[in-house]
Amino acid sequence: MKSAANWLAAFWLRRQVALAVLLGRKRRSIELMQAVLRLDPDDADSRNALGNLLVEAGEPAAAVEQFMQLVQRWPDNAEAWFNLGYIHESREDLANAERCFRRALQLNAKIDRAWYGLGLTLIRGGRLAEAVEDADARLRAVDSTQELELRIRDRVQRAREQAERRVREAERRLADVLDGLESTGH
Repeated sequence: MKSAANWLAAFWLRRQVALAVLLGRKRRSIELMQAVLRLDPDDADSRNALGNLLVEAGEPAAAVEQFMQLVQRWPDNAEAWFNLGYIHESREDLANAERCFRRALQLNAKIDRAWYGLGLTLIRGGRLAEAVEDADARLRAVDSTQELELRIRDRVQRAREQAERRVREAERRLADVLDGLESTGH
């Protein structure tokens, strides 16, 4: 269990990281984020942020270590899988890039950057037809997601209307009971 002091210290350090990033102080940002993780090693968001800071600082090998720790501890972390795919793609390790992008999309098909990365990886690997098929699948997924969203909104609206009718009915019944009590002198 995290102590309140550690939580507060990590919170303050995260604010310092944000400031260091704004000021363009990459090395300081990395050092501060490492301090956050010493206080809270199970903070997946901070570990992901550290990996991204390392990528921006031109340290992809160190970034891979952070993202690997993430996927080992939290194998369902789609962002970490995407970030691993990005690094592998930038290093022209197309097989690992594809594997990571596909895992990210399996976990969260809404990560557009992963669809893009997968497409680039397939094209760079000379698999244009497969890239087109995956792009078509993404478009179909978007269409079905929008259709599902509309159906959900419709159901929510119908449930809201039904709840409002029930509230009105309950208010009417309560008013009838109160009128009955008043008429009997209670």
